[in-house]
Amino acid sequence: MKQYSFTTALLILCISAIIPATAQSLIQQPGHYAINFGTHRIIALSDGIFPAPAFSLLKDADSADVAGSLHHAFLPDTVETSINCYLIVSGKRLILVDAGCGTQLGNNSGKLLMNMKAAGYEPAQVTDIIITHLHIDHASGISEGEKPLFPNAKIYVNSKDLNFWKSHATPDKNEHWGITLNRPAYKALQPYISKGKVVGFGDGEEILPDLTAYDYSGHTSGHTVFMLRSGNKQLVFWGDLIHIAAVQLVHPEMAVEFDLDKLQAIAQRRRALEEAAKTEYLIAAAHIGFPGIGRIRRNDLEYRWYPVSYSPTGNDR
Repeated sequence: MKQYSFTTALLILCISAIIPATAQSLIQQPGHYAINFGTHRIIALSDGIFPAPAFSLLKDADSADVAGSLHHAFLPDTVETSINCYLIVSGKRLILVDAGCGTQLGNNSGKLLMNMKAAGYEPAQVTDIIITHLHIDHASGISEGEKPLFPNAKIYVNSKDLNFWKSHATPDKNEHWGITLNRPAYKALQPYISKGKVVGFGDGEEILPDLTAYDYSGHTSGHTVFMLRSGNKQLVFWGDLIHIAAVQLVHPEMAVEFDLDKLQAIAQRRRALEEAAKTEYLIAAAHIGFPGIGRIRRNDLEYRWYPVSYSPTGNDR
């Protein structure tokens, strides 16, 4: 089975950014899907995909286990990984969960605004943006250069992530490549910071009505999941607990190269999976195949993903 170096992985991303995918450009897939969730409406918005070379992303994993899981799921070595964002329509609030890549990852991504408009909403209508963590595929899409793309929105970010990036705002030749790669996400916040529109939060804080933030640090210093409640129902928004579901649901012990603290990230993934299987609540996941909404069950020593069934009326069952 072919092995990829990290340099090769970056080369693949660079090529995808420079050369349009001609075959893909002939097909335009739907980029929004809505469900009803109690008194709220949830709209999944596709920002596109990024090609994830599994053997580079899961570099320290057992290559035979990676290969076996990919083969079992009928997937190639490089997986087209979804970049999912979500709108929460809640009374007078329009809340965006993560904001995608913007222009950071090439022609196959950066589709958030297009799909938001196709779903019937304009960026100026967004009142709040909650960010799971400050990586380029989750936060770069809030700005274009120094221009905020969501002019009426407040941005909510875990205070630990904000503090981390404040201390790494200036490039250092000795810094880890992951910091260099993801600095544009912090730069995208600057137009909002300058206007006093960025709000920090801590673990267990209800940042908006019915919406609570929980610290799942490991992937980043302030990686967060958000729980939305409506009556006795719960929906949890996952950021980067899962990157390649076909592998990490079977082998949750497999960390990714972007994890700031790999051991902690593994522990948080196990925690999230076990809780999801026990409670059977809905999950909206950033990198599980679009629309990324479903539930988790445990089967012996592995977990399985059950996406919500297609419903023309937005039924979540």
